Amino acid sequence: MGATIRLKELIMTETQLNHRKIGIIADDFTGAMDSGAQFVGSKYRGNQKNWQVCFRLANEPFADVEIINTASREKPLEEAVTAVSLAAKVLQGRLLFKKIDSTMRGHVAAEALAILRTTGQSKAVICPAAPLQGRVLIDGVVKVNTVPLHLTTFKDDPAYPASTSLISELISETSTHIRLYDVRQGVSAVCGLIRKAKTPLVSCDAETVDDLNIVAQACIDINALPCGAFGLANALVLAENGVKTSESSHPNGSAMIPSLVIIGSANQVARSQVQTLAQKKRVIVITLPEKPDDLTRSRVEQAIKKGLVVVLCAQSSETIRTSDWLNFSETISNFSASLLTTYQPASLFVVGGETVTFLCRKLRIESIELLGEFAPGIPYGVLRGGPMNGTLLITKAGGFGKDTSLVDVLFREED
Repeated sequence: MGATIRLKELIMTETQLNHRKIGIIADDFTGAMDSGAQFVGSKYRGNQKNWQVCFRLANEPFADVEIINTASREKPLEEAVTAVSLAAKVLQGRLLFKKIDSTMRGHVAAEALAILRTTGQSKAVICPAAPLQGRVLIDGVVKVNTVPLHLTTFKDDPAYPASTSLISELISETSTHIRLYDVRQGVSAVCGLIRKAKTPLVSCDAETVDDLNIVAQACIDINALPCGAFGLANALVLAENGVKTSESSHPNGSAMIPSLVIIGSANQVARSQVQTLAQKKRVIVITLPEKPDDLTRSRVEQAIKKGLVVVLCAQSSETIRTSDWLNFSETISNFSASLLTTYQPASLFVVGGETVTFLCRKLRIESIELLGEFAPGIPYGVLRGGPMNGTLLITKAGGFGKDTSLVDVLFREED
């Protein structure tokens, strides 16, 4: 009963706002962070104040841009639909953006349809492209750095192995597709095609930022639900009469360089980034066994005391090929949370959505104030609540970035 009353209060508060704000519903933690970061440093034209961007993990006053992570990518379908429907009710009255994975992992179609049922909208537009990270959709084929999805390392994803690159098959529901040629005919043309679609789910090709701008504007013009990665989130700022007032400023000072990097991703991209980082001086990579013991903890603590950048990751490449990997995110986050009860750094760098979800839960984090991004797909913000209050958190999805991405953030002051 108490939860129901609280939900009604939140909905009432939202309907009393005098201008439309934005709500982001993400299915994982890193997606919530990188999509929310697109709105940092933005405001409505004519307004003096920048949007406040808040990623809410517990009850929190509503910000201009409010983010809810349903953590539903790994949940059973029915639970995922329930979680997304509740989030849509909490954010009722806002312009909603459904953050999806750029490689279409998760319950993309079912979650989009759940939001349509909740809001009464008739169309959801699915466009997972993130051109700045090499993720595009051309002729209905999802590509990563020009390679069709099912031929990339995502074919080995433990939870959602990519067996196809066709957006129509990845959506897994009957849908209508708009080709790149038609997207480039402009906003009016795309609006017309979305309206004519006989299915509630419509996918759109996009190869460039300009393509995403057209898709986002079409969604605004006809009140369709935009479903995409952080590329489409960025385009939504302009489409919603927003303007970027400044680039986000990066934290300065060596004290803000993370001395603890937690790798909870199974992706080969993340493993390559760790290998590149390991070549730097002052970096030590410590692999965790299935059950980390006191000896492991002592080794980590000694490395931290020496001023080294400590990177925690899985013990071997074989670990991530088995179902045991799905438990590793919790293992590494439990170990890290225990470590952080005595060692509190100025900042943390966590790779992998499941891992950072578990970690924030263990640390009793209430919200994250989004401050910007170091690079596309590498956002950061300040933790609020719990024993780590005020700590800078940097996150990254495992499959994002180039081999030097971790080095570029951790050793940026050496450039």
